[in-house]
Amino acid sequence: MEAAIGAIGDAFMPPGILDEIAARLAMEQALAEAFDGVDTFDPTALDANAVQVATLAFVAELVFVQVAGDAGRSLAAAGPVATAQREADIRSLVREVVNVVGTPILAVAGAVLSEQRMSTLVSQLVRETLQEVATW
Repeated sequence: MEAAIGAIGDAFMPPGILDEIAARLAMEQALAEAFDGVDTFDPTALDANAVQVATLAFVAELVFVQVAGDAGRSLAAAGPVATAQREADIRSLVREVVNVVGTPILAVAGAVLSEQRMSTLVSQLVRETLQEVATW
C-alpha cells in the first residue's frame, strides 16, 4: 500500500511544484485515509467514495497548511502546549468546514476537479475557515 501511495503521489505531485512537501504530505495523508485498513493496494477498491474521501482529505490538508501558516506568529507566541492545542483545534475545524462545504461541491463535480476548480475550492475553504477562526 505504501508503494502505491508513493506512486500515486509521484504521478500527481511532480518535483518542483509550489509547496511540494506540504502537497505531497497532504496527498499521502488523504490516500491513507481513503484506504484506511487496507494492507495491499487493489485498484478495484478505488471507487467514487474513496476518491471523494481522498480529495476532501487532500483539500483539508492544503487548507490547514494555509490557515496555520497565516496564523503562524500568533500561534507560536502562545507557547508550545497552547500552540499544539490550537493547531489541533484548527485542524478539526478545517476538516469540519471542508466536509460541510466541500462534499456538496464534489457531489456536483463528480470528485474530479480541474486545477482551477481545486484552487478556487481551497481559497473558498480558507476564507470560510478564517472567518470561523476569527470568532474564537
